[in-house]
Amino acid sequence: MNCVCIRLCKKRKKIKKEPIPFFEPDEDVVREAMRVVKGKETLAIKVTSLKKVYHNGGRNLSAVNDLSFGVSKGECFSLLGVNGAGKSTIFKMLTGEEAPTQGTI
Repeated sequence: MNCVCIRLCKKRKKIKKEPIPFFEPDEDVVREAMRVVKGKETLAIKVTSLKKVYHNGGRNLSAVNDLSFGVSKGECFSLLGVNGAGKSTIFKMLTGEEAPTQGTI
């Protein structure tokens, strides 16, 4: 228990943020995007090419980039990702709290 308290109470070191490298989407992501774009089935939620960019002091921060997915009626849906991946931003756009920079919902 003491070890946990010591870790939590230590002063944080400043970490230099590195740019996030670009990754090729895996085949499941590509397959889902194609399913949505083809539009052969009726979807309760259809998100196509969604993008959100925040402008901050002349700098552009891309929170969501080219996201496409579909949710059928009665289907369970969740987003998984590391901190800063854009999950909260996606839900804010889905609920209308924020407008997407590009794409359709």
